[in-house]
Amino acid sequence: MNKIPFLFSLLFLTVEIFALPVAPSLEVREKHPGRIYPITVEYPPEGAKINEGAKGIFIFGKTLGPGLLTINGQKIDLYATGAYLGYVPVKTGVNELVLEYANGDKTYQAVRKVEVQGVDKDEYFKTPRLLEGTAFPRGDSEFANTAEITFKVEASPYHKVTVSLPPLFEEMELEEEVLNPNIYKKTVVLGPGKILNKGKKPVYRIYNYSGRYKNKVTAGGKLKIIPEEEILKPRKVRGQNLRLRLQPNKIGGYDYQTRAFNTVLTEGKINGFYKVILDENKIGYMDETLLDENKKVSLPRNIAWQIATEEDGNKTTIIIKNTERISFSTSQTDQSFSIILYNTQAINTYNTDVQTKLVNGLEYEVVSPVTKKITARFKSGKRLRGFNYKYDENNLIFELFTSRDFKFTDKQPLKDLRIVLDPGHSPKRTVPYDGAVGPSGLLEYEMNYKLALAVKRALEKYGAVATLTKNEKETLGLSDRTYRASLSNPDLFLSLHLNALPDSINPLKRELGFSFYYYYQQGIPLAKAMEKSFSKNIGLPDNGYYQADFAVVRGMPQVPALLIESLYMMVPWQEELLKRQRFIDLLASTIAEGVLYFENPKWAQKNISLEMESHRKNLEETILKAEDINSNEKR
Repeated sequence: MNKIPFLFSLLFLTVEIFALPVAPSLEVREKHPGRIYPITVEYPPEGAKINEGAKGIFIFGKTLGPGLLTINGQKIDLYATGAYLGYVPVKTGVNELVLEYANGDKTYQAVRKVEVQGVDKDEYFKTPRLLEGTAFPRGDSEFANTAEITFKVEASPYHKVTVSLPPLFEEMELEEEVLNPNIYKKTVVLGPGKILNKGKKPVYRIYNYSGRYKNKVTAGGKLKIIPEEEILKPRKVRGQNLRLRLQPNKIGGYDYQTRAFNTVLTEGKINGFYKVILDENKIGYMDETLLDENKKVSLPRNIAWQIATEEDGNKTTIIIKNTERISFSTSQTDQSFSIILYNTQAINTYNTDVQTKLVNGLEYEVVSPVTKKITARFKSGKRLRGFNYKYDENNLIFELFTSRDFKFTDKQPLKDLRIVLDPGHSPKRTVPYDGAVGPSGLLEYEMNYKLALAVKRALEKYGAVATLTKNEKETLGLSDRTYRASLSNPDLFLSLHLNALPDSINPLKRELGFSFYYYYQQGIPLAKAMEKSFSKNIGLPDNGYYQADFAVVRGMPQVPALLIESLYMMVPWQEELLKRQRFIDLLASTIAEGVLYFENPKWAQKNISLEMESHRKNLEETILKAEDINSNEKR
């Protein structure tokens, strides 16, 4: 007998026996309609890249029904529907998540592969090693020679680590942090005479315990050292209406109140972000690509030569006539709206005795020689619904809106109130989806649209005029959504969503429910009203309301705008709720009730308790006690 073909056939047979099928997701299942899969995984997708440092990852999908499910030997709770949500440990590199499902006398297996990015820390700690990408500076930076500079790198703990920046200095030993011995750093002032105009990348070295050099890494960015008297420089802003970041990195968040125009003063650069100084109380950071580094410019010396006001219905317009375009900030309270003008020498002509439906006088304040502040005080009982701003040549124009004169009635308590509903996300049935997905493959964009239609019906029952930003089949970008919404001249804007968590967060250790997000301060009362309604009517945890830099609410400053996360569809029993039209109707009535609490609180206080009682009773009797979806009915 020829042994070679036999050995090959045995090898292939062995591979076939031990190779597990990849657990399918919705995308795969839709290609094979009618085929039954004993185990599915809807998240994470096959081959998903998980953020560096993750110790665990959530995983969810569905099986055929009750039974026993394990993932890499760890028991995972099953709901009576067969859905599951688990959290399993992972390590750096490629992880095989082996799912085994036993149903009666049958056992099924499937696998899902994910990759945790980064370096294996166990191996990293065993031998002297510097962690690539952690060396300061990661992007081009410049400091005054009299400023404190912190050289920093991550490396294997308990070793000698040095940094070199010739010709300014040769190897300088760094110090380990006591609580984080894998972080090495040292803060120094290089001092007078230390100049590095062309910039150079620092080099970091690590030595073993015997003092022998092992390896080195070079910082990702060049470091310039500039004389103190040259570090402050005006730089031209590329583009208009740019925001400052709160930190010198891309995850530091934005200063939502401030807009940069024309020319700004910079003081050095950190990791590719210029430090911008508008005045001593307003400092932020801008990406170096947003500022012209070569063009010589001067700071504006603006004169606001006149402040004029106009009134048109519910709109008060403040016109600041400038000699130049300048950067500005805004701030709000319940009783006022302020505009802070930078690089402004003086305000020549203004009238403080301004009276409109909203405004009860203007105040003028000299904050500093080059910073001026204008504050509009509101009349008692009036509130700011929103604002708009624009430049018309050098004239800075602010439009402040108060409520229209609504004709609410007892039978139509929201009569003629214009509300735009934005069903979040767009159709995409391939991984990665646009939005969240549930354990059974329910996609967020579908349910957002279904909910939007129900909310529209609920609002129209009270006399409101509700429109949607898009239809079910449209793919629409974020800026297009707010542009369409503004065309309706709305009184309110609600963006409807269903929630999910970041990869490495453990969902089994959190109370997951509803939450609300606003951007401008006029969204806070609406968020409070919506939270009150959800807390009273929906049997889910209250996760609160927050300010967040979401484009759809940031893009609607002219009205109270809110992003609503009604529940977490990644949780099996919460996803199952979405399949009940009665629950969709309850959500819709709850959102309408939140609008009533905000817009017509007197009517709401008198009528809502009776109005919603039947909905709450239906929910209690037909949904939350249903055995197949109750969170306490896991099998």
